[in-house]
Amino acid sequence: MKTKTRIVFICCIVAFLFLTLLAGAVAYFYAHPSAVKTLMERSVSRSTGTSFTIKNLSYSLNPLKVHAKGITWKTGNGPGGFYLEVPDLTADLLLEGPFGHRSLMVQRLRVDNFSCRISEDSTFPKIKQEPQTPSFFGSVLKRMIAFFLFRDFRFQGAALSGGSISAQLGDQTVRVREIRGRLNADHLVELSCGIQIAWPSKEMNLTVPLLTVKTDDAISLVDPQIGGSLTVGNAIFESPEANIREIKGRADLLYQHRQKKLTFNNTNLILKEIGVQKGSETRTIPLGLRLKTEGTVNLMDRRINAHHLHLSMGDVFQLDGKMDAVFGTKRDLRLKISGGHVVPEKLLPLLPHGMRKRLFPAKLSGSIKLAGTVGGFEEQGKWRWNCNLHARFIQNEFSYTAQKLNFSGRINGDIQAEGRFPDLKISALMKADHAVVSGTGFEVEPSEVSLSFSGRHPSYVIRDLSVRIPSARGVLGKREFLVDDIGLRIKKGRVNGASGALFFPEIQVNSSLLKNLMVSFRVENGKVSAGVKRKQTGLIKTALNLNLLPSGWEFAGRDSVEISAESSKEGAWAFTSAVAFQDLGFQNQDSSCMGEKISLRAEITGKIVPPAFTVDATTSIKADGGEILYDRFYSDLKKNPFFSFCEGKYDATDRHLQLTSLILGLRDILTLQMRGSLFEKDPARRFDLSVNIPKTLLKPVFTHLVLEPFQTEKPALGTLNIGGTVSANLELTGAGSHWMAKGHLMWHDGELSSEDNGISFNGVDLFLPLWYQNRKGKSPLKGLKGKLSIRSMDLPLLPKQALALPLDAGPNLLSVSSPTLLAVPGGKVQMGPVVVRELPGFSPSVETSLTMKTVQIEPLLAGLRTHPVQGILGGKLDRIHLEGGNLRSVGEVKAKIFDGEVILSDLGVSGLFTATPVFKLNARWKDLNLAEITTGTSFGKIEGILNGYLKDLEISHGQPQRFDLLLETAKKKGVPQKISVKAVDNIAQLGGGQTPFMGVAGLFASLFKKFPYKKIGAHAILKNDVFKINGTIKEGGKEYLVKRGLFSGVDVVNQNPDNRVSFKDMVKRIKRVTASKNGPIIK
Repeated sequence: MKTKTRIVFICCIVAFLFLTLLAGAVAYFYAHPSAVKTLMERSVSRSTGTSFTIKNLSYSLNPLKVHAKGITWKTGNGPGGFYLEVPDLTADLLLEGPFGHRSLMVQRLRVDNFSCRISEDSTFPKIKQEPQTPSFFGSVLKRMIAFFLFRDFRFQGAALSGGSISAQLGDQTVRVREIRGRLNADHLVELSCGIQIAWPSKEMNLTVPLLTVKTDDAISLVDPQIGGSLTVGNAIFESPEANIREIKGRADLLYQHRQKKLTFNNTNLILKEIGVQKGSETRTIPLGLRLKTEGTVNLMDRRINAHHLHLSMGDVFQLDGKMDAVFGTKRDLRLKISGGHVVPEKLLPLLPHGMRKRLFPAKLSGSIKLAGTVGGFEEQGKWRWNCNLHARFIQNEFSYTAQKLNFSGRINGDIQAEGRFPDLKISALMKADHAVVSGTGFEVEPSEVSLSFSGRHPSYVIRDLSVRIPSARGVLGKREFLVDDIGLRIKKGRVNGASGALFFPEIQVNSSLLKNLMVSFRVENGKVSAGVKRKQTGLIKTALNLNLLPSGWEFAGRDSVEISAESSKEGAWAFTSAVAFQDLGFQNQDSSCMGEKISLRAEITGKIVPPAFTVDATTSIKADGGEILYDRFYSDLKKNPFFSFCEGKYDATDRHLQLTSLILGLRDILTLQMRGSLFEKDPARRFDLSVNIPKTLLKPVFTHLVLEPFQTEKPALGTLNIGGTVSANLELTGAGSHWMAKGHLMWHDGELSSEDNGISFNGVDLFLPLWYQNRKGKSPLKGLKGKLSIRSMDLPLLPKQALALPLDAGPNLLSVSSPTLLAVPGGKVQMGPVVVRELPGFSPSVETSLTMKTVQIEPLLAGLRTHPVQGILGGKLDRIHLEGGNLRSVGEVKAKIFDGEVILSDLGVSGLFTATPVFKLNARWKDLNLAEITTGTSFGKIEGILNGYLKDLEISHGQPQRFDLLLETAKKKGVPQKISVKAVDNIAQLGGGQTPFMGVAGLFASLFKKFPYKKIGAHAILKNDVFKINGTIKEGGKEYLVKRGLFSGVDVVNQNPDNRVSFKDMVKRIKRVTASKNGPIIK
């Protein structure tokens, strides 16, 4: 036998033996199902390293059918791990095809009420595969099984019902319920279930009531791939912050098993609405979020590639792009946005309440274009994100509204964000046009703003910030002002969004009002500092345009400004500011007030402390150069600089100003000091101030404030010599419109003298009490005391003497309570108590009295006459009243003189404190001896008795301007009535006539020196500068000034009774008469 024949023979024997054994095994297992069950349990358990049991197994060959009950499959022995239980499984089978090419057809597979439990530490069953080279016998055995039994198997029908899966994965719980599925006649699979995923610690739940999977092609086991669709309906996501309802989705899926690749197309995900929880209230927001995408999932590489992605939310936003993500051991994600936009005003309602509240005043409308990439990767359990995004603004309307501020405009520009979050590099170039700002008291015309910045979050560098405002209008108080050409420029600066730090070293500000301002601003470590420092800013022009200076005035000068302020972490502010002017000049319209080349500097330093808003400040003002003229008051500031210093504290809550010290004055002239409190919170403003003038030389004060201003008008002031020191202490208190001033004015070791006027006061010590209040009240129990002491007083018509007066003051009252005795030539006069009322007001009044007893007249008239005049002066003016510059008196003064008496009454003065005071009096006389009056005078001697009166006498500028004068003689026993020739002639001339001694009368008069007369009478009236004189004797139709005696004498007849002459001419007549020392010329 040949070798080839032998090999074939041996193979046939082996095949026969295999078939015999296989037939025997089949016959055995068919007859013993329990053996098959045990074999299957051992094989599966051994190959997967798990516990696999079947409670009951039965089958039949005709028809071919398998029925199993109580199948359990689990890992480990504990309650955790993987656990699968199938209560009932039924399979109807069929072998199809010719012998050697048969397929096992699963006609119907049914699984009911299976359950599966999975824990976090569970391991899924895996078939143990030990790497080994396949044996020849094994290969032959597989081929023989495929030849004699079946080559492959296929499913024709299958059904699942009532299944469930539960998994506990750490804090996450997953439950899949009501799993139902079937394989229909077209070999298509339909699967549905409900899913619930919970995160108990976070109180979050995702519920999918129905998830449906449908295949669209038969499943092949030779080249396994599954294509179909997945649908999610009405899913709900719940959390403490928000609930998302009506989540719907659908996707077309294709799973290719060999490539481990899942392709998804026509993917749509819709989130209809979200409910935001705020306390016990829920706010529902319609989302309308829609995701459309398509791509692949590589399960081998665990990579997702969405080559097209479209995300939109109605008209809120829209994004187009693609995404690439890896979720293996190395996780990363990359999203590329090829195009998109977002509408901020539509997005605002979707933001959290707190963020919406912060953004509420701001509104941004229009679409913002978006493009770029966003990427992320997981590193040490945390995700790191990076991006390269670009946002473009095109004519986006922006507005901001606060309580008292409105801003609107259109924005154009680009923002670029690049780098890893949060360390992003951001750059922007933004512009705003038609920007309009308005608020309470101001309004800005459409303006332009440009901004350029860059940096890495949170630190940014401002490259350029420019603001151009054509015009701005505002109201300051009740005044409206206009500012043109406003420009603000920041060339560099730094901003830190994390720490809130800001630094702008140079902020240039220019406008039609203020120019060349350089402002600095810094915020760092919770502290804020700002400063302004510049020259030639145009402060004067600004003040004029804002009507802060008097209208119609002219101002000029150079200014400089320096201001700094800094806040502490506690919120307190410390500040320092200084404003200086050089070559300052000003002048009002009538040139009554002007200044030239003035050097002025004002400084203020202080601290503001919140929340009560208290201000502690120190201010100073100094003007040490230039000249100032106010009306008639002139000051050389270089010689006598003006200075002011104030230190105080203001409480804005209580509206209380506490003045620790206020000092102002002119150096070497006068200094004023003040301290106290002012309250504004009460309905009526209150103040309590103390005013002090320290000891000051009186002469510089008098020279600067009295002599120089008034010397031209009052030349007599130049003759005054004033010395000593003055000081004052006053307390000022008040509430509302009512106020009171109390204190003393002192003059120490004073001196006042005038050689030209014969006035001298030496050793003056005045302690003058003052008390003024602008409303009447109850008289105080105790007033203020004072005194006046003069060591030596020398006045015209008075002998040198000392004077001491006690002074008392009450509300609006100053008085000398005791009588004062004054020495006068020929005796003494007594001045009664003096009361001065309303002294500080516009109309003070003085009341006193004057008493004279036995005052000799001769010393009073000494020097006025060549012959001594004997007489006594007495009387009482028991009420002398001075008010408004008018002095009136009540009472009489009697002079017993010339063997008769003269009575003076109604003494007074009007316009006492004016340049032209008018003196007034009335007088009447009786039984005056004319011989004593006229003897030794140039008028001529007259003998007789004189009676008469002088009414309404008014004297101004030393001359009468009005009077009514009556002179008449009266017979008296023993007193002759004779008149000299000279006296007759003078009377005739005063009456306006010619001398009576002409012709025969002249020849007759040459024989006599005097003539007898019967009566002399004259009535003279002066009024309105018109003088008229008439005789009082009228006989035979004639008017006589002098009527001769019975047998002899001379008549002086008033030839023109209506003769009127100006008083100036009358004075000339009197001067001619009194100047003539010769008698009349007899012709």
